[in-house]
Amino acid sequence: MESEDPYRDFRLSMEEMVVAHGLRDWERLEELLVWYLRVNGKKTHGFIVGAFVDLLAGLASPLPPSFSPSKSMEMEEIKEEEGSRSS
Repeated sequence: MESEDPYRDFRLSMEEMVVAHGLRDWERLEELLVWYLRVNGKKTHGFIVGAFVDLLAGLASPLPPSFSPSKSMEMEEIKEEEGSRSS
């Protein structure tokens, strides 16, 4: 089945794996990336790598205590919110 938004699907799936398995160290995160690349077709590798990079960026930034990765806002909503704050 083809996804309408493969990037989003991979990103949410990776976030769920990180939370469920408590992945924080680089070695485990790298294993996660390798697994996603291995079990998915080459056509999806760009989406996977993009989602992984964004996941790493999110893990590196400080998060509010109420943050829930599986309920995070869409990228467009975040950009809109940031834009309204800077206006």
